[in-house]
Amino acid sequence: MSRESTFGRAHRRLTASAVAIGISAGVSACGGKSDAQQVRDVVNGFDKTLFENKFAQACGYLSDTLVKSAFRTRTRCLAQIETHNPSTEDGTIKSVAVHGNTATVVAQGTTEAPAALELRKQGGAWKITGPLKYFSG
Repeated sequence: MSRESTFGRAHRRLTASAVAIGISAGVSACGGKSDAQQVRDVVNGFDKTLFENKFAQACGYLSDTLVKSAFRTRTRCLAQIETHNPSTEDGTIKSVAVHGNTATVVAQGTTEAPAALELRKQGGAWKITGPLKYFSG
């Protein structure tokens, strides 16, 4: 084996390692998850809290505007969601579209037609903003 080929392989490995480190550092610098993944996490988290009957946490996934429009206060949000728990079923997220500080998620349950949820960044965190028809009872 020639010295050049050994050097060439070592150089390629070093370059590949540097690229991998650069990519992981870039992801860390960006805060980790993309907006689309953060939006998915909010919708999945909301669904999970409903399924687990953690209604106070569920209200935390809703925007201040939605809480005021649908329930007037966080206390009423908790009471309403506990009494009229939106059905949660083993659904899936079909698509996520992020446009700046707003996002639309299309989700489909096992028995329902696809439904669109709207989200907006509020204080740096994604919150569900509607549509209101899903939350007013």
